[in-house]
Amino acid sequence: MLISYNWLKEYIDFDFSPEELAEKLTYLGFETANLQKFGDDTVIDLKLTVNRGDCLSMIGMAREISTITHNPLKMPSLGTVDLSKKLTSMINISLVEPKLCPRYTGRIIEGVHVGASPSWLSARLEKAGIRSINNVVDITNFVLMELGHPMHAFDYQTLLGGKIIICRATSGEKLIALDGITYELSPEMLIIADAQRPVALAGIIGGEETSVKKNTTTIFLECAYFNPTNVRQTAKRLGLQTESSYRFERGVNPEGLIVAQNRATQLIMEICQGKSVSEIIDDYPKKFKKTIIDLSPAWVNKILGTDLNSMDIREILQPLGFGINEKVYHLAEDKFLTIEVPSFRHLDITREIDIIEEIARVYGYDKIPTSMPSGSFNVAINREYELVNRAKEILVGCGFYEIITYAFSSPVILRQTKIPENNTVVIDNPLRTDENLMCPSLIPNILKTIAWNINRANYDLKIFELARVFLADGGGKLPREKKVLVGAVSGNYHQPNWRDKAVLSNLYDLKGVVEKLLLELGITDYELLAGDHPTLHSAKQIKLVFQGNTFGIMGELHPDIAEELKLTKGIYLFELDWDNLVSRVNLKTGLKPGTGLKPGRKFKPLPRYSAVQRDISILVKEDVPSAQIAGIIENTGKDLIEKVGLFDVYQGDKIPAGYKSLAYSVIYRKPEATLTDEEVNEVHNKITMELKNTFGAELREI
Repeated sequence: MLISYNWLKEYIDFDFSPEELAEKLTYLGFETANLQKFGDDTVIDLKLTVNRGDCLSMIGMAREISTITHNPLKMPSLGTVDLSKKLTSMINISLVEPKLCPRYTGRIIEGVHVGASPSWLSARLEKAGIRSINNVVDITNFVLMELGHPMHAFDYQTLLGGKIIICRATSGEKLIALDGITYELSPEMLIIADAQRPVALAGIIGGEETSVKKNTTTIFLECAYFNPTNVRQTAKRLGLQTESSYRFERGVNPEGLIVAQNRATQLIMEICQGKSVSEIIDDYPKKFKKTIIDLSPAWVNKILGTDLNSMDIREILQPLGFGINEKVYHLAEDKFLTIEVPSFRHLDITREIDIIEEIARVYGYDKIPTSMPSGSFNVAINREYELVNRAKEILVGCGFYEIITYAFSSPVILRQTKIPENNTVVIDNPLRTDENLMCPSLIPNILKTIAWNINRANYDLKIFELARVFLADGGGKLPREKKVLVGAVSGNYHQPNWRDKAVLSNLYDLKGVVEKLLLELGITDYELLAGDHPTLHSAKQIKLVFQGNTFGIMGELHPDIAEELKLTKGIYLFELDWDNLVSRVNLKTGLKPGTGLKPGRKFKPLPRYSAVQRDISILVKEDVPSAQIAGIIENTGKDLIEKVGLFDVYQGDKIPAGYKSLAYSVIYRKPEATLTDEEVNEVHNKITMELKNTFGAELREI
């Protein structure tokens, strides 16, 4: 919202400099983005919150300043209008959709001379960021900026059949809009139509065919109140935002239509030399009912920690347009004020707490004293919250950074990453038309984050996100939500220094992080098997399985996907089903955050007796997982085996096709005595036989 300093002073007296005014508006809750000089004027760029549609005008901002200066508003003069014609004799208005258009007004002005606007008018619009079109259109935009109410002028002679119909569009109807684009309409969109066709998108944009041109002499001036939700949905669906839709989406004053009509008419008669004016037809089926709220001064002070009396509250609220009943009554030994909410705040002021927020804003948050809470309280530790924090601490300790992304995705990125689309949740009214799905996986979002960083020459990444994904279960039910933990590494895992070279990230780095995370959460009873996730490299991925159920995957990003997304090679990902994982957490064996101690675990003394190492090399089919072989070795050796490690994998000369050679180092140790060769040989031979029987393994010489 661009505010002209000089223009604003026409509606309220104040002596602040532009810089001082910007500072005071900031204290009132309006963010100042920029101040720009225009000759002897200054334009202030304000960022308004979505609930303050009432401030999208000069009068609205002047009303806010009056709370500081206590000076009255200077409303524009409406003059007198000579009503010489009956509108009903010239046009018929039919309000078919009163829920989407609760109020519609219109009037006809004849003898209009369309041309260039006077310099003062075009200059004011320019400072407000609005391009000058012609004097009639500029006047409607001037009233929009002055009073905050959008209006539209039609060339009356182009309205077919002498009719204006406010109705829904029919499927397939099209409108050539003022921006030159042809929009295809659908039944959920509200339109203004004549007897044969749409002539405007209600609250958004007018049509080119019925627009005011140089040869226009009679205009039909429209001023209405349109449903904010419908305007917002239509604008989003069409990807179209205008000054008009921006205000209707945030709610305009349903009681301000007649004032806007008369103000625009007065200016048209003066500037465009209008000859005659009809009366206004006001189609208003259900009158606006003002909101009445009981306000307790005692409750205001309790909430804010202030000591305001009824008079203080009155002085704060009255400049903002709130009506305050002089009669004060008692209820439950408390004194109440009766507050009447102004019609231009009917959407965002609905409860007593909303009024208290207004009081705090104007009174000044800096004036509200600070105090520590009194009394004793106990905070119950939520297990889920504790686990989330523990997981994040572990990953941060591994050098990872947490990211937070939006819960929206697009069909394009899902197809690029080969994430199935058959279970996605489609958003009816997306914030962006290219992101109309709820995320079924966090992998696309983390890849987009990696791409954003790589495009800015930041290649070395360790990032993670813990958030919800959304899956469609069908049957008209709400989407199924579940938490997922995703992480990724790329570039150098270890940075170079004067002694060591850089070390590129690899799958084993990522595997180590995931295993550490699971170990610290007390999860050990799982298997690592070959995975089949479409996003990952078919030969470089692992799935985590518990009792036949997969609860996670990790691996290298598929090279084709990396090329499609213009990413560097060597990106490694993991994704864990957090809800599934949480059910397996064992807090008694997991690491206690911040202590280095493991509750439930006792100190194990250092071994007193030496270990015996034996290596074993076997030939097996290439599809046999190494983890299963290590599991057989450990289970067969039972308590005598301390550690099993794979130290060599070989495929090549002297190895038959479809086979691989695996070599393991097996550490044997007996805690209470020295192991003998006979004991080790007996167990080692059993392991060899078990591997042969289970996998058809052949023993090889090392």
